[in-house]
Amino acid sequence: MSGNFRVRLLNRRSESRCCHAPPYVYREAQGGFVKQRCSVCGKNETTVSRDEAGSIKPALCCVSCERELDLVMAGNNYAYQCPRKCAPPIDMAIIADALDSLCHETNENVPT
Repeated sequence: MSGNFRVRLLNRRSESRCCHAPPYVYREAQGGFVKQRCSVCGKNETTVSRDEAGSIKPALCCVSCERELDLVMAGNNYAYQCPRKCAPPIDMAIIADALDSLCHETNENVPT
């Protein structure tokens, strides 16, 4: 798998104060406490409110510039690519396989 993307949790109901971009969620401390950081410049933002938590969705972001990847056509296949073209497009099938593997591994580690 290509290492030129990462999955981020973007808050699409909010804008960062600095760049007016959707902030992403990150773990602030042990125990699952999360805060938000600007998806453009990385500046710390606020904590995630209970209201906002329901609107936070996974997004694919470029490892180099942190921009959200765009859906493009690469030959006959759907793919994701950085709007700045930091790296070649990544086939959607590769992303689907990677996320499926991650979910499968995560579910195996959940106590029953």
